[in-house]
Amino acid sequence: MNTIHVPLPPELWLDISSYLERLDHLSLVQVNRRFNQIFIPALYSDIIIKGPDYYIMDGHPVFLDSPDAASRFFLAGRTRGLLERLQKDAELRQCVRQCKISTFRAPFRDMTPSEAGQAPYVVFETLVEDIFQLVATLPSLERVKIHLSEIPAQCFFMLCQLPDIDITTSAVTMYGKVDLSEFTSFKVGRLVFETSNVRPAIPSIVEMTLSGSLRELSLNTESRGVLKKLFTEHMQRSTPSLPLLEVLEIGWIDAQYFDFFRATPNLLELRLKGITRLQLGTSTLSSDLLPRLRRFSGHHSLLPCFVRGRPVMSITTRDTTGTPHPDFWAYDDNITLSPLGMNFGSSTPVLKLVWVDCTRNRELLQYLVDRNPGILHLDVTPTVPYTKVLLSERLDIVEQLKQLRELYIRSLQHVPSTDSLLWEKETCERLRRKGSAMLTSVSFSTLIDWTRKVDSELWTPSGEGLPVYRMYMAKLQPIASH
Repeated sequence: MNTIHVPLPPELWLDISSYLERLDHLSLVQVNRRFNQIFIPALYSDIIIKGPDYYIMDGHPVFLDSPDAASRFFLAGRTRGLLERLQKDAELRQCVRQCKISTFRAPFRDMTPSEAGQAPYVVFETLVEDIFQLVATLPSLERVKIHLSEIPAQCFFMLCQLPDIDITTSAVTMYGKVDLSEFTSFKVGRLVFETSNVRPAIPSIVEMTLSGSLRELSLNTESRGVLKKLFTEHMQRSTPSLPLLEVLEIGWIDAQYFDFFRATPNLLELRLKGITRLQLGTSTLSSDLLPRLRRFSGHHSLLPCFVRGRPVMSITTRDTTGTPHPDFWAYDDNITLSPLGMNFGSSTPVLKLVWVDCTRNRELLQYLVDRNPGILHLDVTPTVPYTKVLLSERLDIVEQLKQLRELYIRSLQHVPSTDSLLWEKETCERLRRKGSAMLTSVSFSTLIDWTRKVDSELWTPSGEGLPVYRMYMAKLQPIASH
């Protein structure tokens, strides 16, 4: 649970002091008012609208005959009170910045959206529509997440009209027809779909992207057919149709759709999930595409295609495509690093590199020393655990990276002990003494991280392994004495 820190003004303490001195009703009222002024905006800035624990019609017709049925939200379960307060109080609506809509499911376990004409489904759909209409009236809303819910597709587009809104759907199923003529314009700024079934709304979503307001778009779990339609629609435009787009995440692309990137002249970050060189063949991206690309994430075999000649400063890559993914390849499609030239082919030094499942880490480290010595942040995860001896050999190479500030080679697998923590601490000191004097953060395992302040020589451990160490070994005091 997030902790809210709200500073208390001196006037509040004066009100409390006045009440304690007099213990009268008016002073107490003043104290309560002051507390409301301070805490209500903070409490309502991030709200969760959660569906009922029961299936809506499990008690039918009891619910419909209830005296509370006059309320629009009488079936909303535990969040009914929240919804009613927001409906009545314009000042509360002004406070909401973030909203999560979660677990609104179909009324019957065996009912499908095709049966939406039946009375139970009408009740469910009306409730969901009322909630989305209320959320769409929140004037300060910045971010919405819809999670584990079944919603009419039309409701989703209600929110897309809000200026610069950030919308994420996770495990969401949309159903029903969409009539875009009901909406005057779309101003959504960030749109992320995570394992959601939005097929009925896809044509409308593609059309909505043509509005040009998007700054971030994530469609990494959508099918090839969906992405083909998206690419084709934007490729048919004579001018860039996504001029503001800075971040794009997709799970499939083919060389014949490379011209889609003409629609994104200002793209800064490209994330390709589950795609390898085997899908693109020997195709390369035209040098005039993605001229401002700064961050790339994808399989390392794609570096020659998408990084070469572009000002990429941050790379997140891996040796395997990962699962689950429809295009998972059971074998690696590795390339040799040396032909990439300087800086992995980038026109500027790569300052941050994250490499997952790295099978040739020695080759990678030596490449960095020879071809990209200005690296600042290095995060390498080997495919197999290291011994201390093998890790020390790799660190001998790392010592030649004199600009390094953060180093993560999470290769050791052991329960933290006094000896292991002492060895890690001494290794951090050696790396800084012989290598980069600017090192401030180091990790050799997933359990322990070592950090130091810029103006301090002391390395301090943290992480999930410390409670284990304290519980089974001893207090950490002996380490500080060395």
